[in-house]
Amino acid sequence: MLAFREFEVLEPVFTPKPMAPDPQTIHKALTTPDTSEGTAAMDDEINNTHHLSIFKEVPCLVNENVIMPQWVFCCKFKNGTLIKYKA
Repeated sequence: MLAFREFEVLEPVFTPKPMAPDPQTIHKALTTPDTSEGTAAMDDEINNTHHLSIFKEVPCLVNENVIMPQWVFCCKFKNGTLIKYKA
């Protein structure tokens, strides 16, 4: 016969605050109340790509497809607290 123990219900360590979803377009990122943080994250990313020489300009040939880069925005949280905006 199995013996079952009763467990107490623990309180959650943190309660996440309801947040707006991450912006899906650059227009939404630039029209939110956190515009300054979003533009700072974009500036950091642009400076990093220039510093690391990630992109290089090449001539575009007539019959080739060009893949355009796209901005992706997200907010990083730790224990329910916003710590960083990323772009």
